[in-house]
Amino acid sequence: MVAGKGGSVIDLAMGIYQVGIKEAVSRLKQLTPFDRSGQKNEPIDFKNFKKHIVVTTKPLGYNMAISSYLQERCIFDEAVRCGKIQEVYYDYFNDEGRKKRYFGAGWQNISGGYDVRSKYGKVCIDNKDILIVGNGETTNVFEGMLNFLSAMKEGQATLQDMNLILNSVTLSRRGIETLREKKLDGINLFFDNDQGGDRCTIAFQKAFPNAIDKRELYLAFSDYNEKVMNEEIALKKTSVGK
Repeated sequence: MVAGKGGSVIDLAMGIYQVGIKEAVSRLKQLTPFDRSGQKNEPIDFKNFKKHIVVTTKPLGYNMAISSYLQERCIFDEAVRCGKIQEVYYDYFNDEGRKKRYFGAGWQNISGGYDVRSKYGKVCIDNKDILIVGNGETTNVFEGMLNFLSAMKEGQATLQDMNLILNSVTLSRRGIETLREKKLDGINLFFDNDQGGDRCTIAFQKAFPNAIDKRELYLAFSDYNEKVMNEEIALKKTSVGK
C-alpha cells in the first residue's frame, strides 16, 4: 500500500506485514482469536477485494524492459521530457488471494489513479480519470497518453500547451465539462481513427464549434502513435539500404 493512500483494514495489514490478502486476513484473525457469538467464521470472498495495488513508483531509466517498451513505441525521449511518466510497480491478486508483481510505464490521473502500459497490455489502478499536462493558450485533446507523446515528437503539441488526455473515450463528457469550465475557444482534437474516435470528435465539435479535427495528420493509421512507429520503421529501413 502506498503511504498516505486510503484503503481497508486488510489493505493496511498487507502494507504493514508485506503479505498477500490471505496472509493479511489470517494475521487479523489472530488479533481476534474467537468469534464471541460462537458462530463459525464465514469464508473470505477474495473476488470482492482490489485486484491491483501500486507498490512503488520510480523515475524512468531503472527498468530496461519499461524503457525498451517506450523505445519500441518511439516516444521514450518524449516520455522523459514530459515528466509525467513513471515506472509503476504493482501487485495483482487473483480470486484466491495469491499475488504476482507486475510493472509498466504509468502516469497518475487527476484523481490519483494510475494508467499503466507495457508490451503485455494495459491496466487502470484505482480511479479512472483524465489528466491535464501544461496550461498554455493552445488546447489539445488526446484519447491516450502515447498519442500525446507522439504529437510532442512531431511538434504538434508542446508542454507549453494545455494538453487534455482522456485516458478513455468513456470520459469524453468529463473532458468536455472540464474544458467548458476553462472557457476555451480554439481546440485541436487528436482522436483515434475508429468509431470511438468519431464519436468523441463529434461530441467535442458539438460542444466547441471551433474545435479542429487533426486526424488528417495520421489518416492512414489507427492512431497517432501507429503513424510515428511506422515512420520510424521506414526510416530505419532506408538507413540500412544506404
